[in-house]
Amino acid sequence: AQRSFGRSASQRTYHAWGSFRRQDEVDQRVNFHKSLVEPKQLVLKRSLRAFYDWLDPACAFHVDTLFDLYPFQSIATAIHEKYTLLPPGWGELINALGHKINFGPEDFKIVRGKISKQYVDEHNRIHPIVHRNVKRVKVDDIIDEIISNERLFHDQINAVVEYFGVQLREIVEGRRGEDRRMGLSLDQDEVEIICGGSLRAVRNVSANLLAKLEVLSLVKTNPVDAAGRAELLVGSYAEILREMRGSYFPFVGGYSKAANLISKKVEELSKLKKNKQQYHFIRIWQIISNSLDVLQGKRLDSLLIKPVQRVYQTKLLFERLLKEYDKLISNGSTGTSKCMKDLKKLCADINTLATDLNKHMSESKKTQGNPSMK
Repeated sequence: AQRSFGRSASQRTYHAWGSFRRQDEVDQRVNFHKSLVEPKQLVLKRSLRAFYDWLDPACAFHVDTLFDLYPFQSIATAIHEKYTLLPPGWGELINALGHKINFGPEDFKIVRGKISKQYVDEHNRIHPIVHRNVKRVKVDDIIDEIISNERLFHDQINAVVEYFGVQLREIVEGRRGEDRRMGLSLDQDEVEIICGGSLRAVRNVSANLLAKLEVLSLVKTNPVDAAGRAELLVGSYAEILREMRGSYFPFVGGYSKAANLISKKVEELSKLKKNKQQYHFIRIWQIISNSLDVLQGKRLDSLLIKPVQRVYQTKLLFERLLKEYDKLISNGSTGTSKCMKDLKKLCADINTLATDLNKHMSESKKTQGNPSMK
């Protein structure tokens, strides 16, 4: 008080504010260290976001939803099962909470909101998780099948767009030599017809849907929300259905043109001498298709029809889901009448989409020709 007596009001205010700031910084440090021990959701979410940004950036925006729907132990178990790793600090917290699962060592830390690069191979010695028995019903199996089919579809279409499409563009632009460009048997417009923007748009819609479904595919038990996995699935598909319509119609409209082009080029390939076939785009596809497990040697034309087939497969799966969910409602075990209503509407909407796409394809075939697809 004596030291501040001779100061002006502004000086005393500045001195007091400086003391307040120093105390605030001390409080922040204390609270930060407390948060490392206390199981606070804010710290857990921050750690999980940094973990996702490092390993799987597309999933980072699911963090809040995961914590809204599932308890921490279920999230930790699912994260470890998928990545064989845990976000920084989670293993110690699991042990502090008395969880019996041994997650093994954690050799990485968060530095400025990101996982540090100082990451060693200790994670290879993480003990496998022993799961508790979780009651599952047929609805869960169908939900898992729907998600699994969607992931396979995405990975196969992505292989056409990225692995195959990128190589074709580099060759047709002359970046891999003139011999390869001449032997490709495609120009830039033809490359775009086969694996261009319309197929890329279909792939992007599938990626968006998988991002929405990540919450369901990561933790395979029912959430704390009474709606359950079925309602979350129905909601995700209902949200993406408009995007599907917007991307599938342009793709279906150009499908016959792409199929006819491939059929024509395959016929040309059969007439070429063997020394002229090595750079042909069909040969390039065969190499890619045989080298990627997700493709399993599939023909290019059989993959181009996948988006259309996928709509019908989804329709059948949701009809099965509707039937099994109706049984749950009738037995009075689980389920909600709202989900049942939404599921019926979604089945009707998918059926309408499948019918409209079939009609659109028939009209396209009349103008572009009818490719033989087996």
